Amino acid sequence: MGDTVLAVLTLAGDHRIRLRGVTTDVTKLAVSARVPTTKGLGRMTIAPDLLVSVDSPRGPVSVLIEVDRGTIASATMA
Repeated sequence: MGDTVLAVLTLAGDHRIRLRGVTTDVTKLAVSARVPTTKGLGRMTIAPDLLVSVDSPRGPVSVLIEVDRGTIASATMA
């Protein structure tokens, strides 16, 4: 995750992206996502490791980043 933060900060420092913010506080990032299941749409709780927000020509864009540490089974994510 540190490599990703460093890359984002470097891009912002080089004025290649307009960084709005970076959050690594997992207590602020715990969210749920709507995912398809065999019974229709369901919710899966996720705790991403990083949130990066930037300004784009179309407005603010945010990306959640999850580093695979083997804490969630592949079958759950599929």
